[in-house]
Amino acid sequence: MNPSFCFPMRTLCILTLALGLSACSKGIDRALVTGEGDTAYRTSLDRLVPEATQEQLAAFNWAVSDLTIEAIHARYPNASPRRVMHGEAELMLESLPPRIAQLKAQLPEWQASAANVAAVTATDIGFALNPGFFGLQPTITAIVANNSKLSFARYGWTAELYLDDAVEPVARTRLTASFAHHNGGGGLDPGASASMSFQVGFVSGDKAWSTLEIQRAAKRTVKMVPDPEAARDLADRAFVGQSPQEELAILEENLQTSRKVRQL
Repeated sequence: MNPSFCFPMRTLCILTLALGLSACSKGIDRALVTGEGDTAYRTSLDRLVPEATQEQLAAFNWAVSDLTIEAIHARYPNASPRRVMHGEAELMLESLPPRIAQLKAQLPEWQASAANVAAVTATDIGFALNPGFFGLQPTITAIVANNSKLSFARYGWTAELYLDDAVEPVARTRLTASFAHHNGGGGLDPGASASMSFQVGFVSGDKAWSTLEIQRAAKRTVKMVPDPEAARDLADRAFVGQSPQEELAILEENLQTSRKVRQL
């Protein structure tokens, strides 16, 4: 992500203060003491808390969640919580839409690149609990086939373990394969395949993959979901950057919150 487009990742939560709330809303219009240190600021804030609603306190906490007292004083010297809330909401309403539009424009290109990278299949997936020096060693085996037009030095998956006919996995882990010495020359080229073996948890074994429930299950099924962000080319460069989807979801949530806070 371009550093120039970093936005506060705020979450809406209630201030951890002794509330004792009433229906009166005049509290958030009382002036705060922002320029005389932490104690004076907290005292002025505590005075108005009993007069505010939970929604107002939550909105104020959202507004200042990434601000120091010094920053609050610089932007809103001795202002009321309502002024601080509205000011921060306005900043978000101004700055977020352009970044959201940019991310939405980038998303189709990222998805197309990721789909190409994800055209690596894992078949004949097997799972075994092999005896080892430290106990049972969970081991996943698979035949990996490169159905893309790219050559890979490394590739990654998220492995999920399902027991019997369950629809939710009981264990999950990240797997990484290196093709540095594949076929003598290195790299997994288009159309090539490789037999892979993964020890889950390395030498000591991941205990989450060898519980008694897993040991006694009648059927154990592993699914390997491609992780495009973990794939590397022959120069060890990422094919795709981080998905814009996560940042987009966070910014859209903050935009919705900003609109609500602006109305308080």
